Amino acid sequence: YELIQSSDVVFTSGGGQSATVGTPFSNDIEVMVVDAIGGTLDGVDVLFSTEPSDANGIYTSPTTTVSGVDGTATVSLQANTVTGDFRVNARTSNTSKQFVILTNLTDVPATLTVTRGDNQSTLVGTAFSDPISVLVEDRFGNIVRDARVDFSVPTSGPSGTLSELFHITGRSGEGHTNVTANTTSGAFSVLASVGSLSTMVELTNLADSADQFVLSGHPLNVTAGDSNPFTLTALDQFGNIADGYSGTVFYSVSDTQTAVFGNNSLTNGVGTFTSELRTAGIQSITLLDGADSSLSATQNNIVVNPDVASNLDIVGGDNQSAVVDTPFANNLTVRVSDRFGNAIANETVNFIAPLAGSSAGLGSPLRTTNTAGLFSREVQATTLA
Repeated sequence: YELIQSSDVVFTSGGGQSATVGTPFSNDIEVMVVDAIGGTLDGVDVLFSTEPSDANGIYTSPTTTVSGVDGTATVSLQANTVTGDFRVNARTSNTSKQFVILTNLTDVPATLTVTRGDNQSTLVGTAFSDPISVLVEDRFGNIVRDARVDFSVPTSGPSGTLSELFHITGRSGEGHTNVTANTTSGAFSVLASVGSLSTMVELTNLADSADQFVLSGHPLNVTAGDSNPFTLTALDQFGNIADGYSGTVFYSVSDTQTAVFGNNSLTNGVGTFTSELRTAGIQSITLLDGADSSLSATQNNIVVNPDVASNLDIVGGDNQSAVVDTPFANNLTVRVSDRFGNAIANETVNFIAPLAGSSAGLGSPLRTTNTAGLFSREVQATTLA
């Protein structure tokens, strides 16, 4: 008999299959050793190997095995942790190698990473310059394709409008959406999620430029000379505090005696001031921007009441004379006022004439002032010159 040497290996099973990274391939790789005329050969050493590549397999059985009585030899593999295709080779000592292709598939999504668009800001009502992008990877850091990334924003307060509520990842493994700020200033988060995985993207809506002033907190009923704190706030066109306002604030008051204390600038769009209204009556205060008088706020109808009585002035009837036992020609008139000269009504005035010598008849000496702060009465000379 003539010995016919083996001439080839033929893959009979296991080629073209796939497995999730880090898991075994379900079927063993099987080859058959055949001779030149196609007959099977047993007892032949078969060497299995893989081509160098990132995606590859891990052998879970010996890489050199002997063909059995049916001429077949097998090897078992597990996918390594990198996705992609790789080649499995088989050969004998006197044959060229043959190969099949196996594929490592990505595992389920395990991490979400923000790759673009985090920590940016824009004016209210405008689009953020960068889109939001999040990367989906499995537990081994492989890019996950065909994953649905859902995006959501707060339903109230600072928020935005999304160009896409979800995005299916492609070759890059990234999900994208664009955001336009709503009209409320402040920070907010965009939630990106894949199943139970989630991550946040932090965005900030910036207030627009100052469009109006609002004066608040000033009491409507005050006493002359009291300190009255109040607040001035700069707002944008949407009613947000215009925290970037850097203008100069001036004031105009109907009461020329009034003093207004406080910085002539606002801090983060808000300033605290104090008024000291001094003239009794109905007064108003206006604060306005030094460069744009249309940017102003006014508090009208402030009722200023007199302070306590501090002045008593003779305004009529002084330094006159009359014949004994006759009336003086001019009534004796006095005015009661506070420290700012405001008239005080219903203030009791007590006139006291000398009890001996030249004097005057006053009748009942106790009277009260009228709304002008005045009290006036007739005076009669006594009978003693």
